[in-house]
Amino acid sequence: MPALIPAILKGILFLILLLLGLLLLILLLLLFVPFCYRGHGKRVEEQLSGALRVSWLFSLLRKRRCRESIGIRGEAGVQSAARK
Repeated sequence: MPALIPAILKGILFLILLLLGLLLLILLLLLFVPFCYRGHGKRVEEQLSGALRVSWLFSLLRKRRCRESIGIRGEAGVQSAARK
């Protein structure tokens, strides 16, 4: 029975060290593995469109976002104010 308590404490300590190691690994990955991104866009009259692609960790995690036909508002007011 007395040998059971140190064995339980060793198991708990091992789990805590394992979690700390995983947290350290995730932190180091976030700090030293770069994010890669690529984007393009175009403007036709008052409409904007474009695409953005972001990847991380050798493209294991990636996100792609496309936007078509975003209207521009308030730009005419800025231009008219600048002309006065």
